[in-house]
Amino acid sequence: MSELEAREAHFNSVQDAGEELVMRGHPASKAIEAYMATMQTQWSWLLQLTACLETHLRHASTRQRFFAEATECETWMAGGAARLRDEYAKRDRVTLDEGERYLREMHEMRAGMARHEDAIRSLQARARDIVPLPLRRRPLDTPLQVHAICAYKQVHMNVTKDETCTLRDNSQTTKWRVSNSAKQEGMVPAVCFLIPPPDEEAIQKANSLNKQFAQLHTLWREQQRKMKLQMICNHQGCENPGTLKQFMSMEASQREVILAALQEDADKLVAENHGVIDDDMRRLQEEMLYCRELFHTLSTREQARFAEPRH
Repeated sequence: MSELEAREAHFNSVQDAGEELVMRGHPASKAIEAYMATMQTQWSWLLQLTACLETHLRHASTRQRFFAEATECETWMAGGAARLRDEYAKRDRVTLDEGERYLREMHEMRAGMARHEDAIRSLQARARDIVPLPLRRRPLDTPLQVHAICAYKQVHMNVTKDETCTLRDNSQTTKWRVSNSAKQEGMVPAVCFLIPPPDEEAIQKANSLNKQFAQLHTLWREQQRKMKLQMICNHQGCENPGTLKQFMSMEASQREVILAALQEDADKLVAENHGVIDDDMRRLQEEMLYCRELFHTLSTREQARFAEPRH
């Protein structure tokens, strides 16, 4: 369009020169007027075609950007799901430091999920406005409503800008057979028409991304819950003699603080699981009960040992 605007000054100067010749009564005034009229018609048509092309290019760019962003979201979620399944889920036992590191990484992943959730919501909203460009090349099964983005005039048919017409045949690349609102039918340059939204492919892609995100979020919550559960169970160390010895060497008040903290973590984990007691939660509760009973028994023995009279 900028190149045409640059040439507009030259076009106007030619038109001005022609008008001046006609006003002076040039012998070929009739021919000059005919040429000027033809030039004006062709110039106006060229401007309309250029505007149509810019409209189509803008929609093509919007569609390309939409699917590029959708692909990026899809790739990121696939990578996140693979990491959750392949890296975190295969860890049967982790140390406290490892568990804290994994939880930090999962927290960072959750931040990334929040960003991509916003991106997916944006894509879902934008999907409704994507122009279905691939339909321009596909054979028609039934007539299709199209929108005229410029005016077009011919002997037996006229199309006005913004008119809704019916596409009858798009088998030719450059010209379509359409009928206007007055039921007049003819061949019109395809560039004059836009197939209006929505684009079913774009809507399906956005809905698919939303489902993938829901699955990823569920997987993330499950793996985070399992990691926390594993850390609590491992931290209890009920079957580890070294951990028991270290625990029993502490003051009684300190032991109670640790047990209370473990119980609080377990209660939080059950709450995060919405109160659902599955096999993992049941195992956690059983181990917490076992550890409390064991530590109580050991503490009682320890107190009894110190209470015995020394000889």
